[in-house]
Amino acid sequence: MIDAKVDSVVEAETVETPQVFKVSQILSDLDNGLDRKAIREKYSLSIDEVKHLFQHPSLKGKRPKRAHKAIRFTLVDDTVSKVDESVAENEYTNFEIVD
Repeated sequence: MIDAKVDSVVEAETVETPQVFKVSQILSDLDNGLDRKAIREKYSLSIDEVKHLFQHPSLKGKRPKRAHKAIRFTLVDDTVSKVDESVAENEYTNFEIVD
């Protein structure tokens, strides 16, 4: 009989420590305009994890706020001062007061 020494290598399972999220943190992300896809990328989550995240009662139905973009022009309404020529100015001034 031959005795053989076999080195056994035990592979340690890598168990990820669960991330801890706060509802206020996710609401802040939504206020900053991040959508679900951006939140998923920011926190390295799977699609199912993001879906589960947004099933929390405080986050259910929440949508990202639209980013306010700077407007580089001013709109001036120059049509207000013009009188519509099809309607006379004093057309509705004659009226009776009935008690």
